[in-house]
Amino acid sequence: MYYYYYYYYYYYYYYYYYYYNYYYYYYYYYYYYYYSYYFYHYYYYYYYYFYYYYYYYYYYFYYY
Repeated sequence: MYYYYYYYYYYYYYYYYYYYNYYYYYYYYYYYYYYSYYFYHYYYYYYYYFYYYYYYYYYYFYYY
C-alpha cells in the first residue's frame, strides 16, 4: 500500500512538473516572438526615420 501511494505520488509529481514546464515554455516563446516582432518593427521605424532625415538634410545643404 505504501509503495502504491509512493508510485502515484511521483506519477502526479512528474505529470504536473511536465505540465507546468510546458506552459512555461509556451508563454516564454510567445512573449519572445511577440517582443521580437515588436522590436523588429521598432527598428525599421527608426531606420526609415533616420533615412528620411538624412536625405532631408542632404538636400537642404545641397540646395542651400
